[in-house]
Amino acid sequence: MRSILLLAPRGDGAPGALDAALTLVLTDSGLDAVVASAFEGAPAFGGPWTHAVDITHAETGELLPWLETVRPALAGAVDPGSSTIAVGDDVLFFGSPGSIRIFYAVERAPDLTFEAFVTVWRDEHIKYVTDTDRASYTQVHVDVEASARSARAAGLATNSYDGIALPTFASDERLLAAVTVNHDPAEDEHLQSITRPEKACGVVLRVQ
Repeated sequence: MRSILLLAPRGDGAPGALDAALTLVLTDSGLDAVVASAFEGAPAFGGPWTHAVDITHAETGELLPWLETVRPALAGAVDPGSSTIAVGDDVLFFGSPGSIRIFYAVERAPDLTFEAFVTVWRDEHIKYVTDTDRASYTQVHVDVEASARSARAAGLATNSYDGIALPTFASDERLLAAVTVNHDPAEDEHLQSITRPEKACGVVLRVQ
């Protein structure tokens, strides 16, 4: 089970305020959490976020008390209308996570149920993930109701994402190759056929 907080800073916030807030709320939290943040020169994928907190845990509602506790600290540092959280089951298809991570959020096509979307995304789309640049590739199959409860607890915006694709890379060079010379348009075409392309957005971040 994964909870991924996708965070955008307040427009009127002090420089470094979000980093400081995350250090405060995660220190001594005991959570299995990874923080990633924006870096210069990263490709743009349309998402408004500059930070992500990627938390692995056992139960769907396990983080709710913690999210309620950290809500005041986050409120002073994040833009609540542009920040959100996605909660769901994760499937690691291969590899060991690298330090550079793409968080790519998608909504399923209108003609697909959630179950049908997960089946085709999990079982068919992986056939298009053929490059050797990715250090790892994970899908998070989002529980919309659990995500909404978590967003309300944290004071963040709710979302209608059905999945988060999470490819990772070991270096800037591998990332650049994956999105340029080694990029396979067939992968995009298949993903677009099972999602709503106009709703997709993502961000490239580096683990702190």
